[in-house]
Amino acid sequence: MPCYQVNLVSVQFQAKSIPLLEAALRELQWGYTLNADTQVLYTRGMTINLATEKATLDRYDQDLLNQLKVAYSTEVVKAVASKRKWVLKRRAKQQLQARRY
Repeated sequence: MPCYQVNLVSVQFQAKSIPLLEAALRELQWGYTLNADTQVLYTRGMTINLATEKATLDRYDQDLLNQLKVAYSTEVVKAVASKRKWVLKRRAKQQLQARRY
């Protein structure tokens, strides 16, 4: 009977923009390694394959992936707001308000 067992899960992770993903990782202050040839990113025990849009991680670390998804989504909203010349205001931890003047 093994006394050590690793359960990995593979999760859909649709990150289309490497620069926005890197900005999200910097916002979280996470170190990472990106292999640009294969488009595979390694961080915090996660392997994120950007070509296949899959993240592989320990099943107990899914909260880390959720944090990364929220940070990536925030960076996407910031990029769109900047492009459309909207002003963003943080209303709550997970809530942004966009205004156009």
